[in-house]
Amino acid sequence: MSEDPDGSTLSLGTSKESTDWKLCTICQEKNNNKGTVVLNPRTESYQKLLDIVADRASVQDGEYVTLQRPLQDCTKQTMLEAKAMWHRSCYSCPTNEISLQRARERFEHSMSTGSYAVKKRGQEKKLRNGSKHTNHINDIHTICNSTFVER
Repeated sequence: MSEDPDGSTLSLGTSKESTDWKLCTICQEKNNNKGTVVLNPRTESYQKLLDIVADRASVQDGEYVTLQRPLQDCTKQTMLEAKAMWHRSCYSCPTNEISLQRARERFEHSMSTGSYAVKKRGQEKKLRNGSKHTNHINDIHTICNSTFVER
């Protein structure tokens, strides 16, 4: 571990990237437009963030691969000592269980098909028995369009 003279950044282990602990740990910005800054998170929150970022990075979920690099050798104790902080909105995004589940499903889909394709609402999806199922939003869209055509 190495520390800058002012104690604000910390380079951990073999990672070439560092974290400026005086900024939001997640977005690395001091943006007042992002809402409330959590200055003293609970110890469990540090571990939860580390676990979820690692989990999301393992399923190749967007920016979490990049976020995980400087945090990969970090521990909750390191974050506690560095007084890591974050915007409440920045923390809520990676820890959202529904979003995490969708990321896992996208990864499983890409692994099984060999290609990455984002499933969008309203697209047909094949069920395990081979039949097709459409999302109800697609059905509503069809009903609305046919209503306008008939008039």
